[in-house]
Amino acid sequence: DLHALIPRSFVELGLDLLHSIGYHAARRAHLPLDSGMYLARTGFVFESAGCGRASLVCTVGKTKTPTADDLCEALAHIQDRQYFPISWYELSDFRRDRNVRTGYAKMARAWSPLRLWACSASGSSGGPERGGGRGL
Repeated sequence: DLHALIPRSFVELGLDLLHSIGYHAARRAHLPLDSGMYLARTGFVFESAGCGRASLVCTVGKTKTPTADDLCEALAHIQDRQYFPISWYELSDFRRDRNVRTGYAKMARAWSPLRLWACSASGSSGGPERGGGRGL
């Protein structure tokens, strides 16, 4: 079932958008699906560390981030304007350069708070999925 391999939740923080790595991106890079969180849009937080679009964020601090819940848990205790360590891979250049990159990102909760958005089925009738976000 390929539908089960499509990310159904994403994290929004400081205009950054991250979701689990999808099946096609993981297959192209030869990575397992629980490798980290895919940076779909760079904003103020992860761009301050030098992460580009299509990066795979693997750790925040000393916490691995294979799922959106793990990423939210790792980011929840970091105060606004505080620097924190992250490690990531640049997937755009992953075939030539498989080195993990590290840096310090600066938390920017003023632009948008930490929110976890998730899609869920609207019922057993097989209707359209409904999405909703919750602030953390």
